[in-house]
Amino acid sequence: MLVIEGGRMLKRAYYSSGVNEFLSQGIFSIFGEITSNDLFAANDLQANTWKKEIEILKRELSPASDLVGNRIIMCLLAALTQLLAIVRVVFDQ
Repeated sequence: MLVIEGGRMLKRAYYSSGVNEFLSQGIFSIFGEITSNDLFAANDLQANTWKKEIEILKRELSPASDLVGNRIIMCLLAALTQLLAIVRVVFDQ
């Protein structure tokens, strides 16, 4: 989802897809999309956290792969990612 802010179009999520697309994509492909949309330089801890979250979501969503178009989990991942970015900004000050 894109939002217009100050005349610029901004992505609201670092990653967004349906469940089937998420399950069919490789971990590093998803990770690459997340990091390319990250406005901050992800440190090693953040990068490793994202990779582990992707692995966990893939494992947990595998039985639900027939839920075509279900974006609830992807929205939760996006919200968690944004929360982590905010926490990173607060503690990096």
